[in-house]
Amino acid sequence: MGNKVYRVFEISRDSHFQSLISSGISVTWIPTGPPLTPGSQIEQNLERLKPRLISIFKNLLLNRYDLIVLPAIHEDWHHDKTLLKQILRFCMILVSKSNFLSRLLNRMAGLRKPQIIVLDYADSTKVSDSTLNIFPYIDLYFKRNLPILQNDFETFDEHGGHHFRDHFFGNSNIFRYLPMGFNCSNYPASENSKKTTDVFFAGQLNSKARCFGLQILEQLKSEGYDIDVATERLPFDAYLSRMSKAWITLSPEGNGHHSWRHYESLLVGSVPAINHPCSPIALCLKNEDTCLYYSYDSSDLIDVLAKALASKDKLRRIAEKGRKHVLLHHSKKSIAHYILNELNEISAKIKN
Repeated sequence: MGNKVYRVFEISRDSHFQSLISSGISVTWIPTGPPLTPGSQIEQNLERLKPRLISIFKNLLLNRYDLIVLPAIHEDWHHDKTLLKQILRFCMILVSKSNFLSRLLNRMAGLRKPQIIVLDYADSTKVSDSTLNIFPYIDLYFKRNLPILQNDFETFDEHGGHHFRDHFFGNSNIFRYLPMGFNCSNYPASENSKKTTDVFFAGQLNSKARCFGLQILEQLKSEGYDIDVATERLPFDAYLSRMSKAWITLSPEGNGHHSWRHYESLLVGSVPAINHPCSPIALCLKNEDTCLYYSYDSSDLIDVLAKALASKDKLRRIAEKGRKHVLLHHSKKSIAHYILNELNEISAKIKN
């Protein structure tokens, strides 16, 4: 970037790019709701944004931003009912259904000059047609639960990202995996935490995988294993404390495959046991390397847990390697760098 200030305009519930402000990057962030990141205490004061809206709109018209970061708008995503997000969703859906309004918006904002990316945190594997209809010239679309076709990708990077061939998703070269981001300072190292339980589980029973997993834990408990289960919502500190005392954290998928629990457990020294996804999606944790995988529709989970618990030294190694992986690839700052590197890569290809 040289000495030039790189200007970012970001609309999201969590800001990745504010972590780079000290690196010569200017960030204008509009929060669309409470932060998604567990343990975050970011105050959302929309009243303070009102005086800045005219300035922001002027900067958009004059192409003063180098990067625009947009949220994916899913009509059927029922988890986010904040007023601002509902207004944004209504307006974007309205514009997406009008070719005239979509063209007008792109022309007014000059959206072909700055780089534009979309961040999609939705639990489903569907991409947002509404967002793509409104902004047909986006550079990259980052998605958490990103579907893949087996044997149909060209490269695999350390974040778990796949660079697709053109025939998948139409212009499939724009799609990238979006890692889950954490404020890692909220998760102190727990290498010396004394293990008092074999398996820990905390979460809502909102999926078949979770209900199945709980049944298996009840069976293991009857066989003498030390099992810690919390189906009620725990205070954050208590949740981390109980998790850190377990050798393994059962982390089946909920509404979507990727769960905060997959990575939180590694940050506090417990190995996540994760069910294989029902359909192929981009994954960044590897079996018996940074996690344990199992099939939730069979007795495989019992075998996986029993085998793992018989080798505590191996569990320690997996937990240590997994924590290093999360710290390296899942902090807000590392994800921001990852996104910028992907943008630089496509820019270099265009120039060549």
